[in-house]
Amino acid sequence: MIELALKLEEQLKSHDWFFEYSDDHRYWGAGLKERLEIADTMKEMKEAGHGDLAQTMFDKYKPKNKMP
Repeated sequence: MIELALKLEEQLKSHDWFFEYSDDHRYWGAGLKERLEIADTMKEMKEAGHGDLAQTMFDKYKPKNKMP
């Protein structure tokens, strides 16, 4: 379980959260691949009974939309 949490944290830290805005398909494709890998790791954690921890970690790293 600790290995999965560490893996997820590393994925979340290094993820390009704004890949969807890229005009370059290479960056978009790489970002999508990362997002799918994050989802897979979160699924593994959920199946191991640690879905709440996975979601908390995701929410910690996902940028917050701030409107003026």
